[in-house]
Amino acid sequence: MTIPYSLVCAIYPLRCRLCGTPLHHTQFTRLQICTSCFKKIVKERIKGPRCSTCGVPLISEEGNCLQCRRREQKNEQSREYYFDSHYSIFMYQDTTQLLIKAYKFDPLPAPAYLWAHFIVKELPSRYSKSPLIVPVPARKSSIRSRGWDQMELIRRILSRKYRLPTAVLLKRRGSASQKQLNYVQRMENLTGHIKYRPTNRTTPKEVLLIDDVYTTGATLDECARVLKLHGVSKVSALTIAMAPY
Repeated sequence: MTIPYSLVCAIYPLRCRLCGTPLHHTQFTRLQICTSCFKKIVKERIKGPRCSTCGVPLISEEGNCLQCRRREQKNEQSREYYFDSHYSIFMYQDTTQLLIKAYKFDPLPAPAYLWAHFIVKELPSRYSKSPLIVPVPARKSSIRSRGWDQMELIRRILSRKYRLPTAVLLKRRGSASQKQLNYVQRMENLTGHIKYRPTNRTTPKEVLLIDDVYTTGATLDECARVLKLHGVSKVSALTIAMAPY
């Protein structure tokens, strides 16, 4: 006999993975976070004007940030990005940072449904028709240690639950961790390690790359470069969170 999930929670209450509060049977129980922490995450959405290219919040500038304006000079170290635009939903700090770390490193796959939910809510205001959604591939060593690819799991939810067009067009071969590297070092580390994954589908005109955290933009940039090299005309990017700049 299968014991109802609500009864299991009543007898052996789960605890919020962020604050430790016992979880009662609510819409957030399966995500393993409490209602209070969910509300904190919602409040951490980035507000106000953004750079039209990299998506960094603007303080006094209009249109593009200073770094992207410098990139327009197109010198060797400061060229334009290959991706056409980027947008982050949250800042990578406080409650959002804790949950992303739990999602990636505990590992705790349940929040994938939450991140997919926020991605879906973002699409109508930015696209009249959803472009083909492509996840940024994780390093193989990360997949082995975690047991799954965090963005591929979100892609599956977007496809199966929300019926959005998705595809796995990229694969990643043995690059080192990016954590301690600057932009130039990250690009050197990634060059040649992001590969196009041939499929039977026609090359899409527009792709939306999705990733968890935007730091320097190097990973998205290399992914966009590879996609455009194989015939994609426009590459936008959407990330869950942006690291403080």
